[in-house]
Amino acid sequence: MLFWTASNGTPQDVKWPRQLTNEGSVRTLYQPQVQSWEQHKELDFRMAFSLKPNEGKEALGVLYMKSVTDVNTETHRVAISDMSVSKTNFSSLDAERAETMGNIVRSVVSPDRTLDISLEQIVARTPKEDTAMTVNVNNDPLSYF
Repeated sequence: MLFWTASNGTPQDVKWPRQLTNEGSVRTLYQPQVQSWEQHKELDFRMAFSLKPNEGKEALGVLYMKSVTDVNTETHRVAISDMSVSKTNFSSLDAERAETMGNIVRSVVSPDRTLDISLEQIVARTPKEDTAMTVNVNNDPLSYF
């Protein structure tokens, strides 16, 4: 479950999908997916979204973001801050319209916002390395005779 830090410092529950408006544009954000979490300090994640500009057709896209994290192991909370858009992808749009829509998305991302998420939730969405050991097994029954 993702939380938004309110001005009084208490976390507020954020439901997914989340709908945000800005100057007539409506963005619907879907639950983020972690791509990497380097040293538990630098977080790369992506999220699907839809964008309906105040004039024009709705477009579906993927937002790729980078951020800094601060982990509090006592409270099991992770503060996500200094967010920036590294890339947007609108696979159904031509290049010119995709660039316009990407600029709209970037204009509403605020690097001074902080997200507060539980440590367990972010760990659950972080890819795990495949560490399973393999053993060569001879399954040929005739090799035993």
